[in-house]
Amino acid sequence: MKLLANLGLLLLLVLAMGAVATATVWTWRPDLVEAVDARWTSAHVDGVRQRLSALRALSRTDRDEAIEELEVLTDELRSYRKADRRFQVRCEALRLLADLHFDAGDLDSARETGEELLQQNENDVTGRLWFGRRLCAAKSTRRQGFEVLEKLFSRLPELGAIARVYHDCARAAGEDALAADVLVRHLERALRPEQSLEGVTRRWRVWWSPDGEWSAERRLDVAALRYGAITAVGFELPEAARFLRLDPPARSHLAYGAPRLAVLEDDRPIRIPIPPGGLRRSGLHIDDDSLYVQGDSDPWVIVPLPEAHRDRPLRGRFVLQADRLPLWIGEAASTPAARAAISILPDSSRVRARAEEARAQLASLSGAR
Repeated sequence: MKLLANLGLLLLLVLAMGAVATATVWTWRPDLVEAVDARWTSAHVDGVRQRLSALRALSRTDRDEAIEELEVLTDELRSYRKADRRFQVRCEALRLLADLHFDAGDLDSARETGEELLQQNENDVTGRLWFGRRLCAAKSTRRQGFEVLEKLFSRLPELGAIARVYHDCARAAGEDALAADVLVRHLERALRPEQSLEGVTRRWRVWWSPDGEWSAERRLDVAALRYGAITAVGFELPEAARFLRLDPPARSHLAYGAPRLAVLEDDRPIRIPIPPGGLRRSGLHIDDDSLYVQGDSDPWVIVPLPEAHRDRPLRGRFVLQADRLPLWIGEAASTPAARAAISILPDSSRVRARAEEARAQLASLSGAR
């Protein structure tokens, strides 16, 4: 008994010393605690991301097994909130799980999982577009899909990405009247004189680089300025800028006239030719007289600066003629229902003319894309 009592006292002493040491480190060296916590969290995040990648690969060969494992993973990550990186992993896992349920025809489980995903973020526009589109693909859930898209579209009718998905889902379901209504409601907002098309004056990003590598230290967030039908993205670059990269707003659907690059010398613009065939780009199309952005999540174009303007501070503008409609509107406006709906708009002649122009652009690009 005495031995057991001594062992108990020794254990209490060790625990007390551990508690004192922990409190001391926590009080006097919180940086060590934060470093250990960050390291452990990163290791855990890496681990769950690897599990998700493995399950994504498994879903291509054994969908049922992937569904079971994803349900386990999403349940394990249920307690994490937005500030934690594991929250994003859970959202990605929920979306994959819902997609697999949709693909398997288990629409009740798909709808339940999709709704759980949307509850994680009230402002997830992309997630709601995905969910609405997937619901619209099946006849039994189509009405629910339209409800999701209508709610989103009613909030943001000027955004072309939303209008296009909603319109296309309606057309695919044979709901031509609904498709025409969506098109007209979008045009009423997108073509108002005081409002640029599809948020064209939202913030662009301008990057510069001496060697073709990009970093956040060499980046500007620029609010594009509208001058009538002209949109200008201004920039001021330091020395040693050899490459210029411009990122239009993510997920925008925009159509421009011929882009121009101009540098300012003594406030006098000097135009720099932009060769359309030689530009590195992603998520956009560019030809001799037009630049189109088609809803990509990360559109960009890289413009090499001529030798004469390198290795010194540089001011300039990327200028676009922003008086065109996105290409999809030209195709959408060609249906009888859309033409009839457009005819009742107060400015129907202007809308029809611009829709026809967009349709002509689409036809001219059909062999080039």
